Amino acid sequence: MLEITEGHIRDWRNAETRNIGQEMTSLTLQIAVRTLFGTTLPEEARRVGQAMTFLMRYSLSRQRLPFRIPETWPTPRNLRANRELGFIDSLVYRIISERQEEGNSNHHDLLALLMSAMDEDGAQMTRQQLHDETMTLFLAGHETTAQMLTWTWYALSENPPVGTRLQEELGGVLGARPMEISDLPKLPYLEAVMKEVLRLYPPAYIMAREVIEPCEIGGYSMGPKSTIIFSQWVMHRDARYYDNPEQFRPERWLEGLSDRLPPGAYFPFGGGPRRCIGEGFALEEAAIVIATLARRFRFRLAANASVVPEPLVTLRPRHGIQMSIHACT
Repeated sequence: MLEITEGHIRDWRNAETRNIGQEMTSLTLQIAVRTLFGTTLPEEARRVGQAMTFLMRYSLSRQRLPFRIPETWPTPRNLRANRELGFIDSLVYRIISERQEEGNSNHHDLLALLMSAMDEDGAQMTRQQLHDETMTLFLAGHETTAQMLTWTWYALSENPPVGTRLQEELGGVLGARPMEISDLPKLPYLEAVMKEVLRLYPPAYIMAREVIEPCEIGGYSMGPKSTIIFSQWVMHRDARYYDNPEQFRPERWLEGLSDRLPPGAYFPFGGGPRRCIGEGFALEEAAIVIATLARRFRFRLAANASVVPEPLVTLRPRHGIQMSIHACT
């Protein structure tokens, strides 16, 4: 994660403007592919991000339509969706083929585990099964972390004292050396910043669960197969649990807030037995990226840049966020 992060920002220049949303999507894609599948995507990262954005919008728009045009009809959007899916499919199959050609014994990543896994009868996964498992992680393994990081730089740009305090903590604990995971317990303000970003800008901003047994919630009777929808965006801004809920204030987490919150008031990664399995991976990745970039750069919202939250599958800033990058002295 650290190696890819440092390589990604190597060509960043002082006072230049970049779409930080696109940058974080590209960065987390490279990290996900390397750590999960032991390979790189030197040229395709940007197109994968564009393809995923279109496919998420395409899927969401279809869900909202009262009448859904069959996906087999040759409409412009259907045709593009097929092209984007075909591109991602071919990329995933290429990763699998390269691994099968070079052998699996010298690799220690998730794909190696999948390829060596066996059923009780000794059968291993087919190429189709490997594709399906890889596709799930490939598409979902980086998107939420990218959005969290994008909102982090926006929040820090809007609250300079927070950025200053974060830099002071990082400098005091790490000095000039790179961050290691063992450093995280020594960086309480970094952890508080991440918690506050996930509170105000939860990438998974809404969730749903299906009722399996009759129950009553808040005076409403729920039968089996009923769908219950609940929103992190709403709960995380509830004044019953958070003072000045619209304010970005990481200090609240240093004041024992976690111990005072009732269950369900803060759940950026969901809860219960279906809590996000990638929580630890995402938080470690975010901590390394933030610690690496925050010591080197300050981010400022570019002139005339607009920031509009767009609720797709994740909470994204529409068109990303144009930010100017300023090297720290």
